[in-house]
Amino acid sequence: MSTAAISMMRDEEDICYWTAKHMLTQVDKVIVIDNASVDSTGTILRDLGVEVIDDADTSYYQSRKMTWLAQRAQRDGFDWVIPFDADEVWYYPFGRIGIILILLLRNG
Repeated sequence: MSTAAISMMRDEEDICYWTAKHMLTQVDKVIVIDNASVDSTGTILRDLGVEVIDDADTSYYQSRKMTWLAQRAQRDGFDWVIPFDADEVWYYPFGRIGIILILLLRNG
C-alpha cells in the first residue's frame, strides 16, 4: 500500500517547509500544486523533494484542482491520497499514516 499527500499552495514560504517536511515522514510522496506563488514556496518544496506542479492560473478553483491532483496520484498507482493544507499536518502516533489506513482497510 502506498500513500501520497496532495496540496495546493500559494505564497506559503513561512510554513510550507515544516509542513511538507513532516508530511514526507508520513507518506510515500508529496505532490503540491504551486498556485502562482510570488515568494519562494516552490523552491523550498522542490529542495525538500516534493513534486511541485506549477500552476499559472491564479484562479482559486480548489475543488477542481485538488480533484485533478487526486486522480493523477491514483493514476500514478497510489492506493491512498491524503489532502492537506499548508498549515495542517496529519499524524499517527504509532508510525506512518499509511499504517492506520491499512489497519482500517483490513478491519473494515
